[in-house]
Amino acid sequence: GVCFANGLTVSSFGADPVDSTKILQKALDSGASCIIVDKAGSPWVTGPLFVRSNTELVFDEGVELVAKKGYYYNLVQLQTGEEV
Repeated sequence: GVCFANGLTVSSFGADPVDSTKILQKALDSGASCIIVDKAGSPWVTGPLFVRSNTELVFDEGVELVAKKGYYYNLVQLQTGEEV
């Protein structure tokens, strides 16, 4: 589609197999209307991200977006202090 033809790929900002949060956020902050999360050889491991209004976020087939351990908590964890 149009997004794939005119989109900005996240990997153009780099890749980090341990923590991709800053790289992903830099792409999201670029002002591009279409951001393509492309394959980078390993999963995109990330903490919380902020996506602006009117931004189309597209994932290439087979791309993995993985929560960085310790950055996200569910209600049970908040109540018990248990880590996942």
